[in-house]
Amino acid sequence: MSSKENAAVPAGIPPQETSGSDIVVSIEHVTKQYTSPGGGTFSALNDVSLQIRRGEFVAVTGASGSGKSTLMHILGGVDEPTSGSVRICGSDIYEMDDEALSAFRRREIGMVYQFFNLIPVLNVEENIAFPYLASEEKPDFPAINRMMRRLGLFDKRSNLPNRLSGGQQQRVAIGRAVIRKPSLILADEPTGNLDSANGEEVMHIFETLCRENNTTLVIVTHDASIAARADRVIRLADGAIVSDERGAKQG
Repeated sequence: MSSKENAAVPAGIPPQETSGSDIVVSIEHVTKQYTSPGGGTFSALNDVSLQIRRGEFVAVTGASGSGKSTLMHILGGVDEPTSGSVRICGSDIYEMDDEALSAFRRREIGMVYQFFNLIPVLNVEENIAFPYLASEEKPDFPAINRMMRRLGLFDKRSNLPNRLSGGQQQRVAIGRAVIRKPSLILADEPTGNLDSANGEEVMHIFETLCRENNTTLVIVTHDASIAARADRVIRLADGAIVSDERGAKQG
């Protein structure tokens, strides 16, 4: 690939042309402002626009305070922008009422956090089944059993989270996020509390499951080794996109 093809593209412009049906994430002119205790305001995101294709693995990097987690929360439907539009799978999620947004998130968005966020009173099987339970749907137990076997957790299916290692808890969190094959997986520093071996295992699981389902994967990370695995690396600074490049593995 030529140096021209490897060069950073203008902020917010995807590295490759996309068709409308191929776009999972489309945000336009998103700004998020917060009020400080003294009454002033500051912008965590400032006029951010970007598109992400179906099946793309994107790493979002930047220093602490650059806006990475704010962007993740806005994409996940948990923190409404001050201005701008956020479309996931063609739907403007902040035009939805709370009930519709909750149902959409359960169906189309899976989230994985650094601190696992498992429900402590539910066992492994129940935590993975939670997206069904939250929607008052009958869990697909054959699919859940297959998932637990793939994650190496079938013999731990009755264990509560406090009886699992950190790596096992993160595998449960991934299973919960992907069990209903959402269009978009968002992960915030998913290996931040893991040693290198468990971190490598978790990333392998993420990539394998998302590739199989053609799921879009967006990971916020400080880890250069994770960014090196991505199809695309977006770097934020002071709430704005300062570079948007093909990942190292894309050549």
